[in-house]
Amino acid sequence: MNTELEDLEKMKLLRRRRERTEREAQRKEDNHWCFVAGTLVAKYLKADLDITVYKGADAAGKNKTSFAPLENILRYLSTHKDFTAQIAAGVRDPPDSL
Repeated sequence: MNTELEDLEKMKLLRRRRERTEREAQRKEDNHWCFVAGTLVAKYLKADLDITVYKGADAAGKNKTSFAPLENILRYLSTHKDFTAQIAAGVRDPPDSL
């Protein structure tokens, strides 16, 4: 009976380790995606948007205000799926609605 309980505990421990490893791998993948996406956004929009990045006290609030134009652009793209799909497909002419 003790052996069965020990085996069950070992299985639970292994399951928790596997789940933790999977969560960590997913977190690393998500972080890498954010890094790559941020690099691309900076490459193409940094000069045009001229966004100031704040550090230190109250940086989160200041950065939220500073990055509002970029957030507006990304929100627009996320809500206009057809337009975003056209851009992703390489269509060069903007739709008539712009």
